[in-house]
Amino acid sequence: MLLPSSRYEFIKGEVASIYKQQNICKYPVCATMLAEQMGFTIVPYSSLSPDAYSEAVKASPDGFYAERNWKEYIFVNDSKAIGKERKRMTVFHEIGHPVLGHDEYVPDDDIKESEARFFGKYLAAPPTAIHLFTLGSQNGIHTKFDISDNASRIASDYYVSWRNKVIRSGLAEYDVTILYQLGIRTDIQLERFIKSVKEGKAYEQ
Repeated sequence: MLLPSSRYEFIKGEVASIYKQQNICKYPVCATMLAEQMGFTIVPYSSLSPDAYSEAVKASPDGFYAERNWKEYIFVNDSKAIGKERKRMTVFHEIGHPVLGHDEYVPDDDIKESEARFFGKYLAAPPTAIHLFTLGSQNGIHTKFDISDNASRIASDYYVSWRNKVIRSGLAEYDVTILYQLGIRTDIQLERFIKSVKEGKAYEQ
């Protein structure tokens, strides 16, 4: 589901704030460590009782967010049948729900699910970092950010749109915030970065 452009901009800003607050500066981002730093308790499905496990799987085959007694939990299906990349994205996705002001588990709310999905993808591999480390290469994205082939393809396509936007309008504030975390902090560095985007070349210090 497509969201209003203003909502995408808001979500990008929220992701940039997390990058700054949690001092994210390298990839791949460790999903469980990030969640714990933000105050979430990760609960693997395998730790649940048989009845609770059945209810969890019925609620979601991947995972869900819940709040109990003023504590926040992210339940994650840790089955070996589910790949590590999908588990990581589940954690990012579930972090997105409370950050974006959503209620607890909302499987039937297409808007909130779309928002959390975009949040997770942007958190895992923002286009600023994609340019800095991979120049939009799908294989490079897969390796650097440890996301699935399908997610890498989507991120690569989104990178192209982002690059065109930067060429037209320059960097957004959230781009600058994320770049600051990645070591690009001075006006000269930002100018070089923008030039590299426009020329489709690797950034040079």
